[in-house]
Amino acid sequence: MVGKFNAVLHFDANGELQVCGPVTWEQQDADLQVKIVATLTQNGKPFTCSDNFSAPAAGSTFPVQSSWSMPLHGKQPAGGLAIGHATASANGNAITQWVQPVPPAITPSIVIQQ
Repeated sequence: MVGKFNAVLHFDANGELQVCGPVTWEQQDADLQVKIVATLTQNGKPFTCSDNFSAPAAGSTFPVQSSWSMPLHGKQPAGGLAIGHATASANGNAITQWVQPVPPAITPSIVIQQ
């Protein structure tokens, strides 16, 4: 499983930030129940959300390209830049970790649009 954040995140009609991005599922991920915990840090303050996702079934043709998405409940970050970090686990074991890829010499960031 390889996951990333979208470079730009948006607020939904309820004013909650939708934390999301693409994910590539590999054969060894088949049928896993995965928990993703995502943290956006803005001006030193973390905003965290998590949700459970089902990997594609064993009979799927891998790799499978899809996406993950979850709302950030509670206090919301402001529009602007944030640093993204996420972990994924299945059965309590970490299976992957990722941070937002960026070109060299630029602070890792995600743009949050109001």
